[in-house]
Amino acid sequence: MSTIGFVLVEPITERVATALQQYVAKLSELRDWSRSPPEFVDETDSAGATRPEDAPVRTLGGGRDFEKKHEGGDSERRAFQDTEALVNELGVFSSEYSCSFEFYLDNTYAGSLTNGRPSKGLAVGLLAEWARSTTHS
Repeated sequence: MSTIGFVLVEPITERVATALQQYVAKLSELRDWSRSPPEFVDETDSAGATRPEDAPVRTLGGGRDFEKKHEGGDSERRAFQDTEALVNELGVFSSEYSCSFEFYLDNTYAGSLTNGRPSKGLAVGLLAEWARSTTHS
């Protein structure tokens, strides 16, 4: 089992948080996700706030689990297609709300999306490389 996660980096406002929650909920209706649709995450960690002037850390974003049985197989292809759709849809949101996301594959940084534009790491390092691996069965 693997996980693709996305975290809103900026701006974290209540307007964007509410819109993101609604948007992620709508993503479940967008397509027939191979395992499960993306889930919304809104967590606040106060543990790191050890001094009065420290602010709790809020994490907004989401993620989804997928299975990678073997490279080039149907499950790998569907996992890639779902991830590509997720990035594209979050690109629309990112552009509309002028915000940035970071993406993580199994807790490893995979790239970012800012104002609808993917970083080279996301576009080439993750998506293009993954697409290439799904065409070599």
